[in-house]
Amino acid sequence: MSDDLVAFLRARLDEEAELHPAIARHVAFHDPARVLRVIEAKRRILARHRLSPAGGDPSCPGRTATTASSTARTGRATT
Repeated sequence: MSDDLVAFLRARLDEEAELHPAIARHVAFHDPARVLRVIEAKRRILARHRLSPAGGDPSCPGRTATTASSTARTGRATT
């Protein structure tokens, strides 16, 4: 290899070595494969849990007379 090419390659390698560690962390954190894994994990968590209506709010979807009377008696909504 010519001396110019070797010098050029060494300069590029030095530039890469000097990258601030925060940049590497940012790239690793926003890696597309990691982001997709996190999204899928959060979707699985949501799929395992069913939303229940909040006690005391008659406008909540899913609130029925049964859940309203149960909430009034026990202080907590039934599922």
